[in-house]
Amino acid sequence: MRPRLTRTRLGALLLAGLTCLLAPVSAEAYQRAPWQDQITEYVVAQKVVTNEGSFQPYFEELKVLRRATSKGDWTETHKAMDTLMGMLEHRAGGIPEETADAIWDFCYRVTPDYLHTEHEKIKAMGKEAYEKQRAWEEDMYDRAGRSF
Repeated sequence: MRPRLTRTRLGALLLAGLTCLLAPVSAEAYQRAPWQDQITEYVVAQKVVTNEGSFQPYFEELKVLRRATSKGDWTETHKAMDTLMGMLEHRAGGIPEETADAIWDFCYRVTPDYLHTEHEKIKAMGKEAYEKQRAWEEDMYDRAGRSF
């Protein structure tokens, strides 16, 4: 009877140890939604506080974005994100300028960098800062190329 009790305890201890190893280190892993969810939640929040304009075009484009991303179609994902950002710049649906700017800024912050166009980077960073960053990147690529 004693060996069986030891095996049971050992099994429980092993299970508890594996649970601790597989659990996320921080609570942030449970709270952080994918970037599309974050954008959708932000657009919904802005719709609640804004009585002007229609947010329906934005929700439709977010559906297109989610569909493209779920298929793994990065070309369509890039197009959908570019379309969404363009809609915000042109205030599609007649939403107020402050609301469109707030959503645009939020989208820029949470969207992966590879989905941003050069125009969006210039708008977010400013032309001088963007050109400085590009020059630095080109210099680093050049140095890396010469190091081999």
